[in-house]
Amino acid sequence: MISIKRSVDDLELKDRLIEKSIECYRDAVRGIGEYAFEACPPIASDFRRQLGELERGLDIRKIPHSPEAAQTLQRISTDLLRTLIEFSSQSVEIFRQDTSNLREILAILGATAEALNSHNQAGAGRFHDFGKQLEDLSRIEDLNILRSSLSAHVIEFRGRVDEMYEEGRATINRLQEDVIAFREKLDTAEMQAATDPLTGTFNRRELQRQIDIRIATSKHFSLLMFDLNEFKSINDRFGHPAGDQILKHFAQAVKSSVRTGDVVARWGGDEFIVLFDGGIDDAIARSRHIFAKLEAPVAVQAGSRTVLLAVRASSGVAERHANESSQSIFARVDALLYANKPASRPLCTV
Repeated sequence: MISIKRSVDDLELKDRLIEKSIECYRDAVRGIGEYAFEACPPIASDFRRQLGELERGLDIRKIPHSPEAAQTLQRISTDLLRTLIEFSSQSVEIFRQDTSNLREILAILGATAEALNSHNQAGAGRFHDFGKQLEDLSRIEDLNILRSSLSAHVIEFRGRVDEMYEEGRATINRLQEDVIAFREKLDTAEMQAATDPLTGTFNRRELQRQIDIRIATSKHFSLLMFDLNEFKSINDRFGHPAGDQILKHFAQAVKSSVRTGDVVARWGGDEFIVLFDGGIDDAIARSRHIFAKLEAPVAVQAGSRTVLLAVRASSGVAERHANESSQSIFARVDALLYANKPASRPLCTV
């Protein structure tokens, strides 16, 4: 009897280990999808959809008890590897195209500058020729001939100056247009690099940059951190598109509740951080304003049906101490958030 009980306990332990392994595997797949947006936004949505399908295949309620468990896990592993390879190759091609566009812009600017230089050299040659002609005229002794020749040369000289002026102005205008186009492309690229493509908020990299600037200049600031409650259940029950709608709704509620100059960023997954210039009191007041905007349920399209969801979130707020590092204040505000989480209401269906 003891050996039978030990065997049963061993089997139960193995089942729990298998379930935990599958759960970790599923969380890893989800994490890859979340951070794909920062890696290469143009193709991240389709990539995330593929990963979502693989994630749904990792069902801990079915796989451990299925006779085809090994084959199922092998198939999912193969599909994951294929999906990652496709994402990698497509990302490389997009980055290569962006690099090519940048090189094209630089080539245009270089060609324009070279054309401007050529015009200047051509103008210098014309003036050199004109100088030689004046030198030849200086040897004429007949004043009438000299006067008429000089008058003709003055008219020619004015024509050349006007021609050079028009050529130079056209070249400078083209150069200015190229510089403006280049600056616009550069601004767009910088904005895309700093923005989370799903929510339109800043991304984690830009938030870190803004904090580093304030620390370097000893500027006073506070952080307000949010975490959506039971957000994973929305993705599991209604699919990732429904979860995306919740994230967009929440991001809009936060952005519309802060001041110009405050930095709203998606920290990762369903976590958001707001950077306030100032003390903790204002940050707390803003958080209350945000929660008030979330009181009304939001209509979410889940496949062919519409569901009403009450969005709830946990929050933590911290004011930076003197000489405190960014890692330290992140750790404090994260700890405060999770300390408040048990008292927060869950995200639920209305």
